[in-house]
Amino acid sequence: MEQILDYIHNLSFGSMIIRLLIASLAGLLIGMDREKKSRAAGLKTHLLICLGACMAMMLGEYVMITFGGAKADIVRLGAQVISGISFIGAGTIMFSSDRVKVKGLTTAAGLWACACTGLAFGIGYFEAGIVAVVIILITQRAMPKIEKRIKRKECRTVLYCEFKTYRDVVELTNVIAKRKDVHIINNSNKQDPGGENKFAYMLTLAFPSQDVRDSFIEEVKNYPFVAFSEIGNDYAI
Repeated sequence: MEQILDYIHNLSFGSMIIRLLIASLAGLLIGMDREKKSRAAGLKTHLLICLGACMAMMLGEYVMITFGGAKADIVRLGAQVISGISFIGAGTIMFSSDRVKVKGLTTAAGLWACACTGLAFGIGYFEAGIVAVVIILITQRAMPKIEKRIKRKECRTVLYCEFKTYRDVVELTNVIAKRKDVHIINNSNKQDPGGENKFAYMLTLAFPSQDVRDSFIEEVKNYPFVAFSEIGNDYAI
């Protein structure tokens, strides 16, 4: 085993192929979860990022071996990969339609971790790279289930309402304020939406359970001072 690791650690034509293949496989495995969930960055993106990071690290090692001394810095290219991956990660982050939830943070973090894993394979640190891949896969596949169990106790709903007068807006706010099982997390209002001389009110409400949420939504629909209501995306916290 030690002989195999010594062979891989020493940069050669054979070890170069092994490093690139393992880095590509690692990126493929990490990207599978994102691909199944139809995220912005899937199989190809993760594979290419991990492969490119591995190539950059090997290139730094090659420059050091070829030129040596003060003329080469083996970690310089790797540092540029870690900072440069932020541009791709930023491209996977977006706001949801209701503008209250950010999506893509996990994918962006996965891309950054994938790049670092590629650097590990590129320098020949396979032990750390393999452990990192296992932890990343467990995080992407197992953690969502754990998060759902943790966050199942409370859910949030975006509620959009329109009123004929501002007094009606105050009336709904007072109704919510009197309830101990409904909490306003965020709210915004504006006058004359669509040029119809009405008041619009958007609230992000927190409920202790789905049943409480459904009951409250039905009540809102029956309030005479609510001219129109619409439910946005629900999400657990």
